[in-house]
Amino acid sequence: MNSRKLFFLWACLAAHAWASDIKNPFFPGETTSYEVSFLGIPMGDAQIMVGAAMQHEKQLVWPAILVGKTRPFQPYQINDRLVTYWNPETQKSVGVDMFLDENKKRRREKIKFDRQKETALVVRQKEGEPAKSATYNVGPETLDVAAASLFLRHQALAVGKTFEIPVFTGKKTFGLKANVAEKQRIQTRLGETDAFLILVRPEFDGNLAPKRDIRIFVSADGQHIPLLIEADLVLGKLVAEIVRYEPGKAPRP
Repeated sequence: MNSRKLFFLWACLAAHAWASDIKNPFFPGETTSYEVSFLGIPMGDAQIMVGAAMQHEKQLVWPAILVGKTRPFQPYQINDRLVTYWNPETQKSVGVDMFLDENKKRRREKIKFDRQKETALVVRQKEGEPAKSATYNVGPETLDVAAASLFLRHQALAVGKTFEIPVFTGKKTFGLKANVAEKQRIQTRLGETDAFLILVRPEFDGNLAPKRDIRIFVSADGQHIPLLIEADLVLGKLVAEIVRYEPGKAPRP
């Protein structure tokens, strides 16, 4: 299983150089939990947490932490963690740390963006092997996969709007298109609520290639909380549904 593709699906649950319409739809302390099902069977859990303000690469950031893991006794065990270091002032990610533990194979990947040089330094290391690094050219508005979902939360969504986001996967950059298709009333574990349906088409192939657009439902308020994701993959349907939400608090000046 390709970890970058899997992390994109995780990250859809969870900004940029364009001026945002919404200043801060989330704050440190926000925690959102999801149940992940495959072919209608609960297989795992995911959680997104916005950590306390900290210094990273000489910048003040809010770490957005994404944890995804399968439940016990699943044939393919996953226990992954991603941290994107979000600068709330520039509304760009400073870098990313990925800690991947999949089917008893562990590795780490680190991305560091240099916004002045318009490059991304990527360091990869498999358990028991030396680290390997490579530098890639990226545009000034390029985001990592998790920051791309934060970008959408900052926008004034309306039916008919389309966003195109340059996303760096760790190896290449592609244009992610997101279309706000409709607004509807949906039922979730947390109750009934109004939601925008956003259709997203990533550039994947293989077993995690979507047969059609990924369907992302976000709350139709100023927070744009991801509520439900439906992805029809080659191997079957993957669904992630919100089961718990705790709001964050604005930091003191």
